Amino acid sequence: MQPLFKAEYQSLGEEVKGDILTQYNLERKLSDRLRQAGKNQRLNLYQEVYDEFFKSLPRHSMVLRKKDAATRTDRAKRHASLILPFLKNTDTFMEVGAGDCGLSFEISHYAKSVIAIDVSEEITKNPNRPDNFRLVLTEGVSINVPLETVHVTFSNQVMEHLHPDDALTQLRNISKSLVKGGLYICLTPHRYLGPHDISKYFHNEPVGFHLKEYTHAELNHLFRQGGFSKIYMISGIRGRRVKLPIAAAIFVESLIQSFPHEFRRKLARLIVFRKFINAHILAVK
Repeated sequence: MQPLFKAEYQSLGEEVKGDILTQYNLERKLSDRLRQAGKNQRLNLYQEVYDEFFKSLPRHSMVLRKKDAATRTDRAKRHASLILPFLKNTDTFMEVGAGDCGLSFEISHYAKSVIAIDVSEEITKNPNRPDNFRLVLTEGVSINVPLETVHVTFSNQVMEHLHPDDALTQLRNISKSLVKGGLYICLTPHRYLGPHDISKYFHNEPVGFHLKEYTHAELNHLFRQGGFSKIYMISGIRGRRVKLPIAAAIFVESLIQSFPHEFRRKLARLIVFRKFINAHILAVK
């Protein structure tokens, strides 16, 4: 599949275009390795490809953000505000796909213990770790913590990076790590608003590190298979976060799912639809 150089790309400056094209070519190469690998091969590939990716792109936003304390802190506080209403100071908090660990460090002020899960040693390097913090490197699917010990789990932009065949396995492992009634807050980009990876400049479907972007109907099915008994959506309405049954988001999806890609994307961006389409998942074990 050749890049089409969409309007979003053409409007950028030449230096930015060069950076994006470099990232696109690298991301396509590395993500194709994941797509084409068998299950056992993939379990060793996630860490390898992401370490190579971040080492090769010193100007990538995640690498630069790690060096920018103010931006990192602001982002961590915004995500913490979503998590803290569900967290007690006696709880164990786990972040899956912790990246620079900024959020995990922020939550360490409010939780009894914090576990950060990631595949990349390169992006998680940080010598200044809180005493109640623990980093666990995995192959991308395993959750190597004792069973039924975590109270609240959070992930941001993780599920879409997993091979579709691995997503259910990871969900089951997260469920096993949670106590009965434990919560999983999952932020993952909606397919109708995408693609959201580097593909957005060139294609209508993700071909980079987003191996699959999901609808809420697909997520609801996956989470129930993964061991979660109740699934909700969290949406921002009039400055407040509101919890609603996932069925509300699925109903809204059904209204626009049959439209062609570009028109459906425009509809999904309208505020009346976006509040449901762009919602977060809250799953209860």
